[in-house]
Parts: sequence; C-alpha cells; structure tokens
Amino acid sequence: MRVRASSVLSLVSVGLLVAACGGSDGGSSVGGEGATAGVGGSAAGSGGDAGSGGSSGSGNAGSGGQAGSAGAGGDAGSAGSAVGGSAGNGGSAGAASGGTGGVEEDTTPPRIVEALPADGAVGVRDDAKIVITFSEPMDQAATEAAYESPDIPAGQAAMEWNAAGDVLTITPNAPLKYRNVGIKDLPGFEFAYKINTTATDLAGNALETDPEYHFTGARLRTAALKPVPALTGFVEGANFVAGGSAILVGDANDNREYRGFLTVDMSTLPDGVLEFEEAKLRVEQVQVIGTPYVGHGNLTLQEVDFAALDKTSFSAPALQSLGQFTHFDTLVEKSKDVTSVLEADYTNRAALGDLCQFRLQFDIASDFDSSSDRANFSPSTLGIDVTYLAE
Repeated sequence: MRVRASSVLSLVSVGLLVAACGGSDGGSSVGGEGATAGVGGSAAGSGGDAGSGGSSGSGNAGSGGQAGSAGAGGDAGSAGSAVGGSAGNGGSAGAASGGTGGVEEDTTPPRIVEALPADGAVGVRDDAKIVITFSEPMDQAATEAAYESPDIPAGQAAMEWNAAGDVLTITPNAPLKYRNVGIKDLPGFEFAYKINTTATDLAGNALETDPEYHFTGARLRTAALKPVPALTGFVEGANFVAGGSAILVGDANDNREYRGFLTVDMSTLPDGVLEFEEAKLRVEQVQVIGTPYVGHGNLTLQEVDFAALDKTSFSAPALQSLGQFTHFDTLVEKSKDVTSVLEADYTNRAALGDLCQFRLQFDIASDFDSSSDRANFSPSTLGIDVTYLAE
C-alpha cells in the first residue's frame, strides 16, 4: 500500500512533540524560603520543597527535555535524555539556612544613678526614706540582700520597688532620731547606708560600684526669745495714754478700757530653721484688781502689727484671734501656744523687723460699774520659749 509522504511527516512531528513535552516538566518547582528566625534565639531555616521530576515522554526518540530550573538553594535538574524522550530529573531540594536571631547578650553592669538622702546631706527629717535609683531593672531579692546600714538595718525597715524595678525605697519602721542639743551648737546624729556589689541586674551582672552614703539628721534646738520693752505695755482707750511699766488689761474707775501689748524679738533665731516644733508665749500675771474675769468675759490673745504704743495700735484690726489666753485670776505664769504665728513671722522676719507682736484684751471692754477691774502682767517675764529643728 502506498503511503503518502505528507502522512509520514505528520507522524514524525507528533513523536517529536510528545518527546519534547515529556522533558520540559523536569525540575520546574522552586525550593521554599528559609524559615524566619525565632524571637530571642537562632533558628535554622527549613529547606525548600524538592522540585518535582519531569513526566516521562513516550514515543519515538525525540529531542531531550530541557534541564529543570534550580530550586532555591538546590541544584538544577538534569536535562531529559534524547532517547525515548525520558523525563529530566527534578531540581534537588533547597536547604536554605535561617538567619541567626535574638538580642545581644547583656554584659553591662548596673550602677546607682541617684541615692537619697544624698551623701553629705544635713538636717534630714525624722520621716526621711532612703530612695535608690538604678540604671536598669534589678534582681530585687539580690539587691535587697545587698543593703547594709549600721543605723537603719534591713530588719528595721520595709523595702518596696517601683513597677519598672529600678527604684528601691527603704522606709524605717521608726522615725529617725533627732539630737536634742538645746542651746549648744552640736552636730546631729549621723546615719550611713550602702548597696554592696552582690546586687545584680536581671542578667546577673553585679553592681558596678558600692559607694557608701552618709547623712546627718536634724537637731532639736531651743531658744528663749526676749521682749522689746519699747513696744511692750498698755494703751488706754480714752486719751490713748500708754505705759511700759506694766501690761494692763481691763478697765479703770471711769470705765476706760485698757489693752495690753506684747512684742518679742526674733533676731536671736538663726537662719535656716527647718521647722518650729513648739513656740510658747508666756507672761506672769502679777496682780488682779476687782473682778475682771467675772464681768469682762474671756481674756483673749490676738496677733497684731504695730509700730508704737498709741491710738493706732489700740484700734488696729487683729490679724487673727488666737483664742482665750486665760480665765483665771491666779497669780502665776500664763502661756499660750503661738507656733503658727512665730513660724509665719519668721518667714517674713525681714519685713517685720524681727518683731513678733500680740495684743491682750477682754471680750467685754467695760462692765460700766465705775470700779476698776483689771489684770496686771509683768513685762520682764514676757518671752517665747521655742523648740525648733535646725540643720
């Protein structure tokens, strides 16, 4: 049978096409990417998937398949054989290595940024706390165990940390002691503390240095403030006659009112008073005529400012009433706490000329019985006994 040439050519072309297709599939897959490194550590990336092999080509010998492309991290697939159009081998799996991850190891030693009370501090109050700030969060147990103080031992204090773990506060269980030096110029009690180098940060690095801190507590001192004679005495309310030989309070036979005036000198107080613990005004009642504590009500003490014993001082409005001074006619020293007044006047001592001033008067100016009812106080016994804190 005769076969047409065109038919033979067509069969050959088909064989070639099939063989070519069989080889072209080889090693087409690309290897997968390496795994991402884990947080805080190094992780090897997982290798890529193997490239799939090419399908076998059937039929007559055709041209070999093209070489498979290399997978990421793998070798290229081999070309398909020309004989029988065998499939090209797939690319070998890529074994990609992951990068080294995590943070750099902490080898920096911690240090103390601030410590309060500071080294060399003086006049420290009895309610002071020790506050230590570190350069980074600390191992709290190790740091607390590293605290040392001969004066405020760990067993006599409470320790607490801020949320960040870099500030330690040490609170003594009892107030720090003041040294009561009276009128003597003696130093206060000294205190010391430190954090030694067994303290560590969270990575185990020891404290860089362990300085010792020393501070001195405040001192309790006393003073007896003296009267200013020219501004201490009385003024009567009709002719405004003044006198300094006595402090008279009440009324005269003609029902004229007497008011007493007290002025104390603050100039002996030193600069730098930290706090007034107590200030007690005192003056002795040396004579009582009539019944001033019966018909005139309470004898009250007022804070006032005045420049002379005259009409102006008699009528000057009170800056504040300090309440009852006394209600008894006993001939003894009378006293009143004036701490708040002295503290305010001390703050403004320059403007006030170092003067602390008061006025005594009865609630009722006169009982109009045409009989003298008055209390007499001795100017020489006037004073303010002061206890204060100094550096």
